Amino acid sequence: MALQGVLETVPAHPSMGAVLSPDELLVASASGDSVLVWDTAGTRHLTTLQGHRGLVYAMCFSNDGQLLLSSGMDRTVRVWSVRTGVLLHTLAGHTGSVTSVVCFAGGADHPNGELRLASASRDMTVRVWTINPGARRRQGGGVASSSAGTNHTAAEDQAQFVLRGHTGGVFCVAEGCGPGNRLLASCGADGSVRLWSSQTGRPQRNLQGHTAAVTGVAFSPDGRCLASCSFDGTLRTWNPSTGLAVHTMRWADEGARGAREQGNEIGATSLCFLRGGGGGGVGGGGGGYVARNAETSRLVISSHLDGPLRVWDVQAGVCLRQLVGHTGPVHRVTASLSGRYAVSASSDTTARLWNCEGLHALVAQVAGPGQLGLPVTQQGPQDQPQQTQPATQPQQQEQQQQQHQ
Repeated sequence: MALQGVLETVPAHPSMGAVLSPDELLVASASGDSVLVWDTAGTRHLTTLQGHRGLVYAMCFSNDGQLLLSSGMDRTVRVWSVRTGVLLHTLAGHTGSVTSVVCFAGGADHPNGELRLASASRDMTVRVWTINPGARRRQGGGVASSSAGTNHTAAEDQAQFVLRGHTGGVFCVAEGCGPGNRLLASCGADGSVRLWSSQTGRPQRNLQGHTAAVTGVAFSPDGRCLASCSFDGTLRTWNPSTGLAVHTMRWADEGARGAREQGNEIGATSLCFLRGGGGGGVGGGGGGYVARNAETSRLVISSHLDGPLRVWDVQAGVCLRQLVGHTGPVHRVTASLSGRYAVSASSDTTARLWNCEGLHALVAQVAGPGQLGLPVTQQGPQDQPQQTQPATQPQQQEQQQQQHQ
Protein backbone atom coordinates (compact mmCIF):
# COMPACT_ATOMS: atom_id res chain seq x y z
CA MET A 1 0.00 0.00 0.00
CA ALA A 2 1.76 3.15 -1.20
CA LEU A 3 1.31 6.65 0.19
CA GLN A 4 -0.29 8.65 -2.62
CA GLY A 5 -0.05 12.13 -1.10
CA VAL A 6 -0.13 14.24 2.04
CA LEU A 7 -2.78 16.96 2.37
CA GLU A 8 -1.79 19.72 4.80
CA THR A 9 -4.43 21.45 6.93
CA VAL A 10 -4.30 24.98 8.27
CA PRO A 11 -1.32 25.09 10.69
CA ALA A 12 -2.17 24.05 14.26
CA HIS A 13 -5.56 22.62 13.20
CA PRO A 14 -5.92 18.85 13.55
CA SER A 15 -7.81 17.06 10.80
CA MET A 16 -10.76 15.21 12.34
CA GLY A 17 -12.06 13.61 9.14
CA ALA A 18 -11.55 13.15 5.40
CA VAL A 19 -13.55 11.57 2.58
CA LEU A 20 -13.16 10.81 -1.15
CA SER A 21 -15.69 11.77 -3.81
CA PRO A 22 -17.45 8.92 -5.69
CA ASP A 23 -15.37 9.58 -8.84
CA GLU A 24 -12.15 9.70 -6.76
CA LEU A 25 -11.23 13.11 -8.19
CA LEU A 26 -11.69 15.05 -4.94
CA VAL A 27 -10.86 14.73 -1.25
CA ALA A 28 -12.61 16.76 1.42
CA SER A 29 -10.77 17.10 4.73
CA ALA A 30 -11.71 18.82 7.98
CA SER A 31 -9.46 21.60 9.27
CA GLY A 32 -10.75 23.24 12.43
CA ASP A 33 -14.14 24.77 11.62
CA SER A 34 -13.57 24.57 7.84
CA VAL A 35 -13.68 21.93 5.09
CA LEU A 36 -10.81 21.89 2.60
CA VAL A 37 -11.42 20.42 -0.88
CA TRP A 38 -8.44 18.91 -2.75
CA ASP A 39 -7.64 17.53 -6.18
CA THR A 40 -6.50 13.93 -5.71
CA ALA A 41 -4.36 13.83 -8.84
CA GLY A 42 -2.01 16.57 -7.70
CA THR A 43 -3.06 16.83 -4.05
CA ARG A 44 -3.75 20.49 -4.82
CA HIS A 45 -5.97 22.62 -2.57
CA LEU A 46 -9.00 23.83 -4.57
CA THR A 47 -11.33 25.61 -2.17
CA THR A 48 -12.31 26.10 1.47
CA LEU A 49 -15.90 25.74 2.74
CA GLN A 50 -16.61 27.92 5.77
CA GLY A 51 -19.78 28.18 7.84
CA HIS A 52 -19.49 25.80 10.81
CA ARG A 53 -19.09 27.41 14.24
CA GLY A 54 -16.85 24.80 15.79
CA LEU A 55 -14.74 21.80 14.84
CA VAL A 56 -15.88 19.77 11.82
CA TYR A 57 -15.98 16.08 12.73
CA ALA A 58 -17.35 14.18 9.73
CA MET A 59 -18.17 14.51 6.03
CA CYS A 60 -19.66 12.52 3.18
CA PHE A 61 -20.43 13.07 -0.49
CA SER A 62 -23.84 12.42 -2.01
CA ASN A 63 -23.96 9.36 -4.25
CA ASP A 64 -23.85 11.48 -7.41
CA GLY A 65 -20.93 13.53 -6.07
CA GLN A 66 -22.81 16.82 -6.49
CA LEU A 67 -23.23 17.57 -2.77
CA LEU A 68 -20.92 17.46 0.23
CA LEU A 69 -22.31 17.02 3.74
CA SER A 70 -20.41 18.05 6.86
CA SER A 71 -21.18 17.89 10.59
CA GLY A 72 -19.52 19.03 13.76
CA MET A 73 -19.38 20.60 17.16
CA ASP A 74 -21.96 23.28 16.31
CA ARG A 75 -24.70 20.58 16.38
CA THR A 76 -25.57 20.95 12.70
CA VAL A 77 -25.30 19.10 9.41
CA ARG A 78 -24.47 21.38 6.50
CA VAL A 79 -25.04 20.60 2.82
CA TRP A 80 -22.79 22.23 0.20
CA SER A 81 -22.77 22.41 -3.58
CA VAL A 82 -19.52 20.81 -4.70
CA ARG A 83 -19.44 22.81 -7.93
CA THR A 84 -20.04 26.27 -6.47
CA GLY A 85 -19.06 25.89 -2.83
CA VAL A 86 -22.40 27.42 -1.82
CA LEU A 87 -24.07 26.37 1.45
CA LEU A 88 -27.47 24.96 0.46
CA HIS A 89 -28.92 23.58 3.69
CA THR A 90 -28.29 23.72 7.43
CA LEU A 91 -29.99 20.88 9.28
CA ALA A 92 -30.50 21.74 12.96
CA GLY A 93 -32.15 19.68 15.67
CA HIS A 94 -29.43 17.79 17.49
CA THR A 95 -28.64 19.07 20.98
CA GLY A 96 -25.06 17.79 21.02
CA SER A 97 -22.08 17.66 18.68
CA VAL A 98 -22.83 15.77 15.45
CA THR A 99 -20.12 13.11 15.20
CA SER A 100 -21.10 11.23 12.03
CA VAL A 101 -23.13 11.69 8.85
CA VAL A 102 -23.97 9.24 6.06
CA CYS A 103 -25.96 9.46 2.80
CA PHE A 104 -28.39 6.68 2.00
CA ALA A 105 -27.89 4.70 -1.17
CA GLY A 106 -30.25 5.67 -4.00
CA GLY A 107 -32.61 3.28 -5.70
CA ALA A 108 -36.20 2.22 -5.97
CA ASP A 109 -37.00 3.47 -2.46
CA HIS A 110 -36.38 7.05 -3.59
CA PRO A 111 -37.79 7.41 -7.11
CA ASN A 112 -37.89 11.21 -6.87
CA GLY A 113 -34.17 11.48 -6.23
CA GLU A 114 -34.59 12.75 -2.67
CA LEU A 115 -31.43 12.93 -0.62
CA ARG A 116 -31.85 10.92 2.57
CA LEU A 117 -29.18 10.94 5.23
CA ALA A 118 -28.57 9.98 8.84
CA SER A 119 -26.59 11.82 11.50
CA ALA A 120 -25.29 10.64 14.89
CA SER A 121 -24.76 12.87 17.91
CA ARG A 122 -23.51 13.08 21.46
CA ASP A 123 -27.14 13.82 22.38
CA MET A 124 -27.62 10.00 22.31
CA THR A 125 -29.75 10.03 19.15
CA VAL A 126 -29.56 9.27 15.45
CA ARG A 127 -31.63 11.48 13.15
CA VAL A 128 -32.81 10.53 9.66
CA TRP A 129 -33.38 13.48 7.31
CA THR A 130 -34.90 14.00 3.88
CA ILE A 131 -33.85 16.96 1.76
CA ASN A 132 -36.43 18.19 -0.73
CA PRO A 133 -35.23 17.21 -4.22
CA GLY A 134 -36.36 20.59 -5.57
CA ALA A 135 -33.59 22.25 -3.56
CA ARG A 136 -30.84 20.15 -5.17
CA ARG A 137 -28.78 21.86 -7.84
CA ARG A 138 -27.75 19.41 -10.52
CA GLN A 139 -24.88 21.10 -12.26
CA GLY A 140 -21.69 20.17 -14.06
CA GLY A 141 -18.33 19.14 -12.62
CA GLY A 142 -15.54 21.27 -11.21
CA VAL A 143 -15.14 23.21 -7.99
CA ALA A 144 -15.52 26.93 -7.38
CA SER A 145 -14.55 29.02 -4.38
CA SER A 146 -16.80 29.00 -1.31
CA SER A 147 -19.27 31.84 -1.03
CA ALA A 148 -22.38 32.73 0.91
CA GLY A 149 -25.52 31.34 -0.65
CA THR A 150 -29.09 30.31 -0.02
CA ASN A 151 -29.39 28.55 3.33
CA HIS A 152 -32.52 26.39 3.21
CA THR A 153 -34.01 25.29 6.54
CA ALA A 154 -37.57 24.69 5.36
CA ALA A 155 -39.98 22.32 7.09
CA GLU A 156 -39.47 19.67 4.42
CA ASP A 157 -35.86 19.33 5.58
CA GLN A 158 -36.71 18.45 9.19
CA ALA A 159 -35.79 15.07 10.65
CA GLN A 160 -37.96 12.23 9.41
CA PHE A 161 -37.07 9.94 12.34
CA VAL A 162 -35.30 10.39 15.66
CA LEU A 163 -33.82 7.08 16.79
CA ARG A 164 -33.51 6.72 20.57
CA GLY A 165 -32.08 3.84 22.56
CA HIS A 166 -28.42 4.57 23.22
CA THR A 167 -27.59 5.56 26.81
CA GLY A 168 -24.47 7.56 25.88
CA GLY A 169 -23.20 9.66 23.04
CA VAL A 170 -23.48 8.11 19.56
CA PHE A 171 -20.17 8.15 17.70
CA CYS A 172 -20.93 6.64 14.30
CA VAL A 173 -23.80 5.71 11.99
CA ALA A 174 -23.64 3.59 8.82
CA GLU A 175 -26.13 2.30 6.27
CA GLY A 176 -26.14 -1.18 4.78
CA CYS A 177 -28.20 -2.78 2.03
CA GLY A 178 -28.40 -6.49 2.76
CA PRO A 179 -30.53 -9.19 1.17
CA GLY A 180 -34.09 -7.87 1.27
CA ASN A 181 -33.37 -5.33 4.00
CA ARG A 182 -31.91 -1.86 4.46
CA LEU A 183 -30.42 -1.17 7.86
CA LEU A 184 -28.77 1.56 9.85
CA ALA A 185 -26.10 0.65 12.39
CA SER A 186 -25.11 2.98 15.22
CA CYS A 187 -22.60 2.72 18.04
CA GLY A 188 -21.44 4.78 20.97
CA ALA A 189 -20.22 5.34 24.48
CA ASP A 190 -22.60 2.75 25.98
CA GLY A 191 -20.60 -0.06 24.32
CA SER A 192 -23.48 -1.24 22.13
CA VAL A 193 -24.04 -1.60 18.40
CA ARG A 194 -27.68 -1.04 17.45
CA LEU A 195 -29.46 -1.90 14.22
CA TRP A 196 -32.46 0.02 12.91
CA SER A 197 -34.69 -0.13 9.86
CA SER A 198 -33.61 2.72 7.61
CA GLN A 199 -37.11 2.80 6.11
CA THR A 200 -39.20 2.94 9.30
CA GLY A 201 -36.72 3.84 12.03
CA ARG A 202 -37.78 0.85 14.11
CA PRO A 203 -35.12 -0.87 16.25
CA GLN A 204 -34.06 -4.30 14.96
CA ARG A 205 -31.22 -5.60 17.15
CA ASN A 206 -28.93 -4.60 20.00
CA LEU A 207 -25.50 -6.24 19.54
CA GLN A 208 -23.59 -6.75 22.77
CA GLY A 209 -20.00 -7.91 23.19
CA HIS A 210 -17.71 -4.91 23.33
CA THR A 211 -16.62 -3.94 26.85
CA ALA A 212 -15.88 -0.25 26.19
CA ALA A 213 -17.05 2.59 23.95
CA VAL A 214 -17.66 1.54 20.33
CA THR A 215 -16.26 4.20 18.01
CA GLY A 216 -16.90 2.87 14.50
CA VAL A 217 -19.27 0.65 12.51
CA ALA A 218 -19.31 -0.26 8.82
CA PHE A 219 -21.26 -2.63 6.58
CA SER A 220 -19.57 -4.73 3.93
CA PRO A 221 -20.44 -3.73 0.34
CA ASP A 222 -22.89 -6.63 0.02
CA GLY A 223 -24.50 -5.86 3.40
CA ARG A 224 -23.89 -9.38 4.74
CA CYS A 225 -21.25 -8.41 7.31
CA LEU A 226 -21.06 -5.65 9.92
CA ALA A 227 -17.76 -4.63 11.51
CA SER A 228 -17.25 -2.58 14.68
CA CYS A 229 -14.23 -1.23 16.54
CA SER A 230 -13.85 -0.15 20.13
CA PHE A 231 -11.66 1.21 22.89
CA ASP A 232 -11.68 -2.34 24.33
CA GLY A 233 -8.81 -3.25 21.95
CA THR A 234 -10.93 -5.33 19.57
CA LEU A 235 -12.47 -5.24 16.13
CA ARG A 236 -15.56 -7.45 15.87
CA THR A 237 -17.61 -8.72 12.95
CA TRP A 238 -21.29 -9.62 13.10
CA ASN A 239 -23.97 -11.20 10.96
CA PRO A 240 -26.53 -8.37 10.75
CA SER A 241 -29.32 -10.78 9.79
CA THR A 242 -28.96 -12.87 12.96
CA GLY A 243 -27.10 -10.54 15.31
CA LEU A 244 -24.51 -13.25 15.98
CA ALA A 245 -20.82 -12.41 16.45
CA VAL A 246 -18.50 -13.92 13.83
CA HIS A 247 -14.92 -12.89 14.71
CA THR A 248 -13.19 -10.97 17.47
CA MET A 249 -9.82 -9.59 16.39
CA ARG A 250 -7.36 -8.01 18.82
CA TRP A 251 -4.45 -5.62 18.45
CA ALA A 252 -3.61 -4.64 22.06
CA ASP A 253 -1.14 -6.62 24.17
CA GLU A 254 -1.27 -7.19 27.92
CA GLY A 255 1.38 -4.53 28.49
CA ALA A 256 -0.79 -1.84 26.92
CA ARG A 257 -2.34 -0.88 30.28
CA GLY A 258 0.99 0.45 31.54
CA ALA A 259 1.66 2.24 28.25
CA ARG A 260 -1.79 3.74 28.36
CA GLU A 261 -1.20 5.08 31.85
CA GLN A 262 1.81 6.91 30.40
CA GLY A 263 -0.43 8.52 27.76
CA ASN A 264 0.10 6.11 24.85
CA GLU A 265 -3.52 5.38 23.91
CA ILE A 266 -4.48 2.24 21.98
CA GLY A 267 -8.13 2.86 21.13
CA ALA A 268 -9.57 2.44 17.65
CA THR A 269 -11.38 5.48 16.27
CA SER A 270 -13.00 4.33 12.98
CA LEU A 271 -13.02 1.64 10.30
CA CYS A 272 -14.15 1.06 6.73
CA PHE A 273 -14.49 -1.84 4.30
CA LEU A 274 -12.24 -1.85 1.25
CA ARG A 275 -14.00 -3.10 -1.86
CA GLY A 276 -12.21 -5.74 -3.91
CA GLY A 277 -10.58 -5.32 -7.29
CA GLY A 278 -11.85 -7.01 -10.41
CA GLY A 279 -12.47 -3.99 -12.59
CA GLY A 280 -15.10 -1.34 -12.61
CA GLY A 281 -15.22 1.07 -9.72
CA VAL A 282 -17.66 3.88 -10.07
CA GLY A 283 -15.62 5.84 -12.62
CA GLY A 284 -17.04 9.08 -14.05
CA GLY A 285 -19.06 10.17 -11.04
CA GLY A 286 -21.56 7.65 -9.82
CA GLY A 287 -23.74 4.75 -10.71
CA GLY A 288 -22.68 2.41 -7.94
CA TYR A 289 -19.98 -0.24 -7.75
CA VAL A 290 -20.74 -3.86 -8.64
CA ALA A 291 -18.71 -6.51 -6.83
CA ARG A 292 -16.93 -8.92 -9.14
CA ASN A 293 -14.82 -11.17 -6.93
CA ALA A 294 -14.86 -13.17 -3.72
CA GLU A 295 -12.55 -10.77 -1.87
CA THR A 296 -14.98 -7.85 -2.03
CA SER A 297 -16.07 -8.05 1.62
CA ARG A 298 -12.84 -9.27 3.24
CA LEU A 299 -10.63 -6.23 3.78
CA VAL A 300 -11.17 -3.63 6.54
CA ILE A 301 -8.94 -0.68 7.44
CA SER A 302 -9.09 0.72 10.98
CA SER A 303 -7.68 3.95 12.45
CA HIS A 304 -6.19 4.25 15.92
CA LEU A 305 -5.05 6.73 18.53
CA ASP A 306 -1.54 5.22 18.50
CA GLY A 307 -0.97 6.39 14.88
CA PRO A 308 -0.71 3.40 12.51
CA LEU A 309 -3.66 2.24 10.42
CA ARG A 310 -4.32 -1.50 10.47
CA VAL A 311 -5.50 -3.68 7.58
CA TRP A 312 -7.61 -6.75 8.41
CA ASP A 313 -8.86 -9.80 6.56
CA VAL A 314 -12.12 -10.13 8.47
CA GLN A 315 -13.10 -13.40 6.81
CA ALA A 316 -9.94 -15.09 8.08
CA GLY A 317 -9.95 -13.08 11.31
CA VAL A 318 -6.39 -11.76 10.98
CA CYS A 319 -4.59 -8.41 10.89
CA LEU A 320 -2.44 -8.27 7.75
CA ARG A 321 -0.47 -5.09 8.13
CA GLN A 322 0.19 -1.80 9.87
CA LEU A 323 0.31 1.34 7.73
CA VAL A 324 2.77 3.82 9.16
CA GLY A 325 2.93 7.49 8.20
CA HIS A 326 0.94 9.67 10.59
CA THR A 327 2.81 11.12 13.56
CA GLY A 328 -0.25 11.64 15.76
CA PRO A 329 -3.58 10.01 16.62
CA VAL A 330 -5.66 9.13 13.54
CA HIS A 331 -9.31 10.09 13.93
CA ARG A 332 -10.90 8.79 10.73
CA VAL A 333 -10.24 6.55 7.75
CA THR A 334 -12.55 6.16 4.75
CA ALA A 335 -12.20 4.33 1.42
CA SER A 336 -13.29 5.21 -2.09
CA LEU A 337 -16.20 3.36 -3.68
CA SER A 338 -13.92 1.39 -5.98
CA GLY A 339 -11.51 0.40 -3.23
CA ARG A 340 -8.53 1.87 -5.05
CA TYR A 341 -7.87 4.59 -2.46
CA ALA A 342 -8.27 5.33 1.24
CA VAL A 343 -7.84 8.63 3.05
CA SER A 344 -6.99 9.12 6.73
CA ALA A 345 -7.14 12.22 8.97
CA SER A 346 -4.97 12.89 11.99
CA SER A 347 -4.09 15.27 14.81
CA ASP A 348 -0.72 15.70 13.08
CA THR A 349 -2.58 18.31 10.92
CA THR A 350 -2.54 16.15 7.79
CA ALA A 351 -4.86 13.97 5.77
CA ARG A 352 -3.05 11.18 3.91
CA LEU A 353 -4.20 9.63 0.65
CA TRP A 354 -3.26 5.95 0.21
CA ASN A 355 -3.19 3.79 -2.93
CA CYS A 356 -4.76 0.48 -1.88
CA GLU A 357 -4.49 -1.54 -5.07
CA GLY A 358 -1.72 -3.77 -3.71
CA LEU A 359 -3.66 -4.78 -0.61
CA HIS A 360 -6.08 -7.11 -2.39
CA ALA A 361 -3.22 -9.42 -3.38
CA LEU A 362 -2.46 -10.00 0.32
CA VAL A 363 -5.71 -11.92 0.80
CA ALA A 364 -4.34 -14.85 -1.19
CA GLN A 365 -1.52 -15.24 1.35
CA VAL A 366 -3.68 -15.94 4.37
CA ALA A 367 -5.63 -19.07 5.29
CA GLY A 368 -9.15 -19.75 4.06
CA PRO A 369 -12.43 -18.60 5.58
CA GLY A 370 -12.81 -19.17 9.29
CA GLN A 371 -9.12 -19.91 9.84
CA LEU A 372 -6.52 -17.66 11.39
CA GLY A 373 -3.98 -16.69 8.77
CA LEU A 374 -0.40 -15.67 9.42
CA PRO A 375 0.67 -12.02 9.13
CA VAL A 376 2.34 -11.29 5.81
CA THR A 377 6.08 -10.73 5.83
CA GLN A 378 6.48 -8.36 2.87
CA GLN A 379 7.13 -4.78 3.90
CA GLY A 380 6.81 -1.64 1.82
CA PRO A 381 8.37 1.75 2.47
CA GLN A 382 5.30 3.08 4.28
CA ASP A 383 3.98 0.01 6.06
CA GLN A 384 4.86 -2.75 8.48
CA PRO A 385 3.59 -6.31 8.98
CA GLN A 386 1.36 -6.57 12.02
CA GLN A 387 1.49 -9.09 14.87
CA THR A 388 -1.90 -9.48 16.54
CA GLN A 389 -1.99 -9.78 20.33
CA PRO A 390 -4.52 -10.50 23.09
CA ALA A 391 -6.77 -7.60 24.01
CA THR A 392 -6.88 -5.51 27.14
CA GLN A 393 -9.72 -3.21 28.27
CA PRO A 394 -9.14 0.58 28.27
CA GLN A 395 -10.00 2.44 31.46
CA GLN A 396 -11.60 5.47 29.81
CA GLN A 397 -14.40 5.47 27.28
CA GLU A 398 -16.46 8.52 26.32
CA GLN A 399 -13.90 10.94 27.77
CA GLN A 400 -11.20 9.56 25.43
CA GLN A 401 -13.56 9.74 22.46
CA GLN A 402 -14.25 13.39 23.22
CA GLN A 403 -10.51 14.06 23.17
CA HIS A 404 -9.98 12.52 19.74
CA GLN A 405 -13.03 14.32 18.33
